[in-house]
Amino acid sequence: MKIDLKKAKWLIPVLAILVVFESVLIVEKLERKTTETGKEQPEKQQEETVLSLSLSGNESVSLDSEEEVKFTATPFKDLNLIGVDLLLEYDPEYLEIVGNIPTDRFSYIARNWIEPEKKRILVSLVENEKQEGVILSAGEEINFLTLKYKALKQGGTEIRIIGEEQEGTTFAEKGTAKKIPFETKNLMINIE
Repeated sequence: MKIDLKKAKWLIPVLAILVVFESVLIVEKLERKTTETGKEQPEKQQEETVLSLSLSGNESVSLDSEEEVKFTATPFKDLNLIGVDLLLEYDPEYLEIVGNIPTDRFSYIARNWIEPEKKRILVSLVENEKQEGVILSAGEEINFLTLKYKALKQGGTEIRIIGEEQEGTTFAEKGTAKKIPFETKNLMINIE
């Protein structure tokens, strides 16, 4: 079977992001297994929070209105990123996602999925052109994603950043195999 390399330009960046995030998961599992077996049990140190992630938009909206939500990150120190997975959870009974626009700071968008049946939005960004990665300066607020939605049903609902689970939001820094620790601020929306 021959593969036309001109048509398969997307293959290398997709494989690159899979390798990076798979290595992050493997290192985490090994660290967790070592701690559980008791062979090495260094003092538990609380990881220093490096990023603040937040969702911002109107907290009170009208039924049938179209609105926007911004997913932003503010680093507490300078970072050089090579990849990002953004995972958001929402209720498709209350919100219809009509579009999402990822940042253009990364050279490749590996995934940009809206999955109402799973109640989630997944966006994966990879930097494979700049040797230094995507540079984020301490204190700078960066918009990673803009969501556009339509309010479908009256009541309260929430858009959440999924980050504590293994397959949640992940920021991968150039030269490391660890996830960057972050804090989150979700968005509660009241539809009137």
